[in-house]
Amino acid sequence: GPLVDWFGWRIVFAMQAAFSLLAFALAFAVLRETPARRVRFDVAGALALAFGVAGFMFALGQLRERGFASPWVLGSCAVGALGLAAFAPIERRVAAPLLPPALFRTRAFAAPIVANALTSASYMGAFVVAPFMLQTTFSLSIAATSGVLLLRTASYALGSPFGGALGERLGERAAARIGCLVMVVSMGVLSLAALASSFWGVGVGLLLQGLGYGLGQPSISSAASNAADEEDIGVASAVSRLMGSVGASFGVTLLTLLYGGTNAPRAFALAFGAGGVLAICAIAASAAMQRRKRS
Repeated sequence: GPLVDWFGWRIVFAMQAAFSLLAFALAFAVLRETPARRVRFDVAGALALAFGVAGFMFALGQLRERGFASPWVLGSCAVGALGLAAFAPIERRVAAPLLPPALFRTRAFAAPIVANALTSASYMGAFVVAPFMLQTTFSLSIAATSGVLLLRTASYALGSPFGGALGERLGERAAARIGCLVMVVSMGVLSLAALASSFWGVGVGLLLQGLGYGLGQPSISSAASNAADEEDIGVASAVSRLMGSVGASFGVTLLTLLYGGTNAPRAFALAFGAGGVLAICAIAASAAMQRRKRS
């Protein structure tokens, strides 16, 4: 926050580059190399998925401004549909698919992957909308907004270790559902706080949001990894990250569409309400996860 006030928004990307270089150096020094597998990158699948997701995301982002009947919206939906329609047969045909169909045929893998996408959509959508509410409704500066948002980061950092322990004690499915339920409550609190213009309510909602994400995410991630064979753990982890990114992009697009830049309490409440619906769907996906015996 203060760095943006002092140096402008470009400092954010400069810091990301610096942290990325540091992570690369640490990974090079610490991580052990795994046995190499000679595979060809799934270029066709990656392009089909990119066009499929980007087409629908662009259409969703243009919906408020252009309307359903706009050629831009309809054309983007057509591009997205064609991309996703081509993606499935490509993945069945290539030797090293981007998203292996065999993994998705098992509930043990598919359920946590869907839950991951939905929780990421709910979390990241609210992550983007909350700063607008803090700056417009409560007239906070960028630095003050960043300070308030640290509540969510702190509760996430504290909740994650407890989430891992909760998964070991109660099982991954139960821990995932608890985390998603806390996220539903957090979105409800944020919606009510937006309608009432309650600063303290926003603080409580942010704390609960970070806590819920921290409690549920470790079990969701480990369930997806545990569902894959040992030689496919890397692929499973990559698929989980990919679906999380797709879910986050969808959540950001959807909630900002509903918010619409109007800065009205009802608009913020509607956006957070949609985040709550996504979290409810994540509970359903978590309930479909296979029960794993406690160690």
